[in-house]
Amino acid sequence: EELDGKTFLEHLQSHKLTPNLTHYVLCAIAMGNARTPCREGIAAVKKFLMSLGHYNSPFLFPVYGCGEIPQCFCRLCAVFGGIYCLNKAVEGIHFEQCNEGLKYDSVKCGKQNITSKGLVVGQGYMSRAVFSKSTPAEGAAQKLCGNLARAVILTNVPLGGASQNPGGGGVAIMKLPPANNHQEGATILQMSHPSGTCPKAIYLIHVTTLAVTENPEEDLKPYVAQILSKDYLPAPEITNENASDTESESVNRENTSSTILYEAYFNIPSCLACAENANFSLPVGVRLVCGPYHELDYDQSIEQAKTVFHEIYPDEEFLPRAPDPEEIIIGEEEPVPDQGDSLQDSNEPVDNASECRELESESTDAQEAKEDAVDKAEECTEQK
Repeated sequence: EELDGKTFLEHLQSHKLTPNLTHYVLCAIAMGNARTPCREGIAAVKKFLMSLGHYNSPFLFPVYGCGEIPQCFCRLCAVFGGIYCLNKAVEGIHFEQCNEGLKYDSVKCGKQNITSKGLVVGQGYMSRAVFSKSTPAEGAAQKLCGNLARAVILTNVPLGGASQNPGGGGVAIMKLPPANNHQEGATILQMSHPSGTCPKAIYLIHVTTLAVTENPEEDLKPYVAQILSKDYLPAPEITNENASDTESESVNRENTSSTILYEAYFNIPSCLACAENANFSLPVGVRLVCGPYHELDYDQSIEQAKTVFHEIYPDEEFLPRAPDPEEIIIGEEEPVPDQGDSLQDSNEPVDNASECRELESESTDAQEAKEDAVDKAEECTEQK
């Protein structure tokens, strides 16, 4: 079947799925929209199905937040020889002039300059002055990083109410379709106390979408209004006539309206290289990593890290399997006796009892020889 040149939505409709099932597969499983290419949507559904059955959910989220992911790799690097300069801020990056233009020399940390062959750095550390104009390389256009509108919101009630969030809520994820003629929808990520990111009875919600304007609140308002409220639900009026009925209903009534307790909106811009469509080149020895991307996982970030790694170490394997604890040897390994040494040539076990008797006999003979030597020495002394 031809999959190129059509969207995933058109592919689902060609199989005569119901509108509800099409919407569920497109938005809840593939996490896409009406513009998602067919092959990309199929790959997303396959990834979702391959993730089922491993844990309680096809999604994994680190306790204490996504900041634990780079910390995990930092610790893995340190165990196998990586060196870290703790409590040292980068105050500057030194360059020197060469035939190709600027060349990386060292990083300034306080009164010390740390030199290295190369530098892998995030977009926030490089100023426009170190970039030089160049012609973009031929090939497929790379997806731009950044250009995101973000919202961080605290609420008092989880989405859908406490009954829809068993076990305290954990982590919930939701994808909203595009609104107000936006090209992309919004990704909703809700975290509760068991995730280690917020206190009890408070719920942390992240809302992310591609920026359309320079005002992130305006870009996110259509999505926030669908799931959250800025007003508390008013208490029902109780009269003498319906006092008994209201009392029985209030026991079963649940507050499902999430009220905004705090909200912050901000934009994440694209890095200079992406914003200028890669019309800039970096100094020699510097490799720039950009991000974040508008994606559910870290696929593009991992692919970028793999590319940078192979540029520096072309003959090394990228992120090999970490050894199990019993495979790690600290210091020199003590020699392990061969099991075959305890067997005779005929593969029969050695008679340990006969060995003990032979040792005892040799010890007795040595003692008798020692006593004879002492007696002879005494006789010689008497004769003198």
